[in-house]
Amino acid sequence: MLCNLLSGYKHLYNKEINIRPDQPENIIRLLLPRKPNVGIRHNIVRHRGSIVMQNRLAARYSGEVYLVKHDLPFEAEVML
Repeated sequence: MLCNLLSGYKHLYNKEINIRPDQPENIIRLLLPRKPNVGIRHNIVRHRGSIVMQNRLAARYSGEVYLVKHDLPFEAEVML
C-alpha cells in the first residue's frame, strides 16, 4: 500500500507492521510502541485511509498509531 508520511516517520517505510488483536469498529490499531508526549499538530477531520497518531492529549495512548476505516470527525487528541 502506498502512503505519505511526515519526515519524522519515514523510517517506517518498507517496514512490516502488524495489527493489534483488539480492533474497534472504525479503526485498525497498529502494533507499534506508544510514544509519550507526542506534540499537538495537524488536527483535522480523519478521512478513510488516513494514518493517524494519538497526541499527548490522549494521555497514556500518546503515540498510538492507527488506520481509519471510515471518515471520522475531528478530535483534538488525534493528528495526521
